[in-house]
Amino acid sequence: MQRSPSSQLGYLNFNLFWKMLQANVSYADNVDDDGSPRLEGNRALIYDYIAKHPGTHLRDIRKNLGIGMGDLQYHLYILEKARLINSVRRGLYKFVFPSGVFGDRQTAILGVLSIETEREILLFLSERPGATQQEICKFARLSPPTIAWHMRRLESDGIVERRKIGKFVSYKLLCDAEEVKKFIQNYHPAFLETWSSRLTNTILELSIGAVENTESVEHQEDEERKEENKDDED
Repeated sequence: MQRSPSSQLGYLNFNLFWKMLQANVSYADNVDDDGSPRLEGNRALIYDYIAKHPGTHLRDIRKNLGIGMGDLQYHLYILEKARLINSVRRGLYKFVFPSGVFGDRQTAILGVLSIETEREILLFLSERPGATQQEICKFARLSPPTIAWHMRRLESDGIVERRKIGKFVSYKLLCDAEEVKKFIQNYHPAFLETWSSRLTNTILELSIGAVENTESVEHQEDEERKEENKDDED
């Protein structure tokens, strides 16, 4: 018999509750003689994945390790209770980190980098500080409303700063650009390889466009000065 979405959710919640209850009752059975949690099987896989992908979230772990959500939450509970990992909730996501490795600021950055669109935005801003919303849209290939939504989240997290100059809105990182690139290189190397050429091409196109706009403005100013001089002579 197939369960409805609501009954499936209820079943998962009850299943998780039962696993948590078991974890509390038999916690001693899950630790070694020195009090550290026993790392074996799926729990060892989960802990190793978190150590190599700090800031990862539950859906990402589930997708890459193929572990059911109930079992995953159970093992995360054991690891967090033993203070081997810590978690931070941001919206619908719960990000997990190895304990005692990163500060609050680094934790916030790593959590953002676990979301692909916001990872793209931070990579772009690390190479092009002061980029406008239009330029970010061009790089990420997303609509202005979508980019505006992500930028509000990043502003709220204190990761980027918004500035309005005339009719244009620009953004810059409030964190160390080199640290952002280092985190991407260390923990998202495949992403960096995929996007590096596109990033270079986009920045080159924007630079060429900026030069052309400058030349166009200078030409227009020259023409206006010629007209003014002509009027004075008349």
